[in-house]
Amino acid sequence: MKKKTLVFKKYRAAAGVITAIAFLLVLWLYFSPYGLRKYLAVRADGERTAAEIAALRRENAKIEQQIEKINTDKAYLEEVARRQGLLRKNEIVFDFSRGRRR
Repeated sequence: MKKKTLVFKKYRAAAGVITAIAFLLVLWLYFSPYGLRKYLAVRADGERTAAEIAALRRENAKIEQQIEKINTDKAYLEEVARRQGLLRKNEIVFDFSRGRRR
């Protein structure tokens, strides 16, 4: 019986050492410079970047449509030019937005 207890204690000690090593390995895999925490941060950053790229592509498509419309539609071109404050030749601007003088 004594021999069995001695063998069991050896295995128990070995199991404790193996458990401690496994625990330290898990901690290292999570907190190491290239561990799980870093991987998750990089993955989240990649997802944010992909969303930003998609938004920029939509914005570019919208701007390309505006450019095409400016190149083909003269009335739209004039509307855009007037919004920018441009005038036709021989036009005069009368600004009535200021307050009255007395």
